Formats: sequence, C-alpha cells, structure tokens
Amino acid sequence: WVAHEYLAWLPRLLRVLFRVEVVRDHQALFYLALLRPPLLELSLSNERSAADRQLFYITGGLLVRRSKKRPRLEFRQVPGQPLVLAAIHDYVPRLPWLLYSVTQAIVHVVIMALFCRHLRRADNGASTTTGSL
Repeated sequence: WVAHEYLAWLPRLLRVLFRVEVVRDHQALFYLALLRPPLLELSLSNERSAADRQLFYITGGLLVRRSKKRPRLEFRQVPGQPLVLAAIHDYVPRLPWLLYSVTQAIVHVVIMALFCRHLRRADNGASTTTGSL
C-alpha cells in the first residue's frame, strides 16, 4: 500500500515545478516543468516486491549516471514493528557530488519528510506509524 500511496501522492505534491506521470500504477516519470526527457524514472519491480517490501528500480532519467549497479528505491515494513523505512541503494547521480548534495539530495529529503507526514495523516493512528531515512 505504501508504493501505491507514493505514486498517488507524488503527482499532487510536485505539480508546481515538477510533473510526475504515473504509468499503469507501476512506473513514475519525473519531469521539470515542461521539459523532456524525464529527470528521473522509477519502475516498480513486481518480482522483488512483496506485501512488506516495495522496490522501485531507478531505470533512467537525466539525473542518473549509468553504471553496472541497479539503483533502486525501496520501501520496507519492519517485521513486527509499526514502521516503514525508505532507502535508496546504489544510486549514482549524474550531477557533480557537491551540486547533488545541495540540490537533488535536499529535494529528496524534503519529499520523503512530506511523504512521511502524509502517511501519518492518512493512517490517522490506525495501525502503522511511518518514518523515513
């Protein structure tokens, strides 16, 4: 449900500066205003996802440097705990590290903090408390 909520919530959050296109509930394309191609492309991996883990491969975009690794965004429910973790693995930014750390990295932290707040409000204290890393 976290992955579904993330893809439903993102387009509403980013509608001013960014445009997010969700394709068939399993792929998200992030665009800056009216520009093409996408800045970032996320693709849900059905084969590596489960009820307690949703994994998106970072499959393309202008902000991604091609590498042999498979960068991914993962949402995981902590077993036996009312927590959801979010993590990015093996991502290599195309931007120089200094520029990345003061732009794209900060945007990601802000988005995840807002998503955490959204999940807390959506949950309304029912069964799952969320957090972000």
